[in-house]
Amino acid sequence: MGIVSLVLSWFADSSIVYLLARNSSSKSLSFWESFKASMIGKFFSMITPSYTGGQPAQIMYMKRHGMTIGASTSIVVLKYIIEQTSIVILATLGIERSVGLLEKVAFAIPLGILGFVLSSGGVTFFLLFTINQRIRAKIFGIVKWIISLLEFKKELVPKMEKVIEKMDLGLEDYMDSFKLFVVDLKLMFSVFSLGFISILAKIFIAYAVIAPIMNYQGVVSDFLNVVAIQSLAMMVIFLVPTPGASGAAEGGFYLFFSSIVPHIHLATVTIEWRILSYFFPLFFSLIMVALESIHMAHTSS
Repeated sequence: MGIVSLVLSWFADSSIVYLLARNSSSKSLSFWESFKASMIGKFFSMITPSYTGGQPAQIMYMKRHGMTIGASTSIVVLKYIIEQTSIVILATLGIERSVGLLEKVAFAIPLGILGFVLSSGGVTFFLLFTINQRIRAKIFGIVKWIISLLEFKKELVPKMEKVIEKMDLGLEDYMDSFKLFVVDLKLMFSVFSLGFISILAKIFIAYAVIAPIMNYQGVVSDFLNVVAIQSLAMMVIFLVPTPGASGAAEGGFYLFFSSIVPHIHLATVTIEWRILSYFFPLFFSLIMVALESIHMAHTSS
């Protein structure tokens, strides 16, 4: 069940990239290319602090396959907004249940609130950046101002002017692509549905490893408990500044699920969850990255 859930989450993630790329203003991607973009993004997310390396890797992969930087960036940003919004909504719906379960677990509720606030803030920032022209202009103006303060040699000045010009063009392309997506209500419904499926499938991995040792009160009740707790835990785990949230992911899972898992089984369940949610995807995505690297080397030669 855990492996099926993992594969389902991969399929949903890839489908989001595929649908957005197909409806972008630049060259579209095949589903196989979308799948590779998603898996390559996962690999670099899992080896960089706070899962931050996946987005740039996806953008560069899509650029190599004919998409513009602006269009690629808009796809990555919208995918982030969709999935983070899904987690925030699930956490909000389950807040009463999770607080009731976690009230006796030290630090769990404050950490959950911190993760909720920061995750909601991240989604809000990207939405305001995209929707509000004044905020976008101020942020972009600050970036230009910082660049202008730096001292460059005379021969580097023209290069920096070209960098700023590319930034302007890239932002314009990003906005055009983003607007193209959000006006298509059918597309938005499809990708947000896939976002919920992806997040629920990832949460179901936790349920798959916990379910065998639960004292069942009812399958639905137990699953809702896992959704309520894991949605909060995920928001905390994604913020930890270690490669792939190493250490913190295991500690966070152990802490949050100590509320419903018997202590004698906690370590085993935590290891099983980490293998399914991290090491198995890391190994598979590494294979994808290696194959793509070989293909790139063969093509360039």
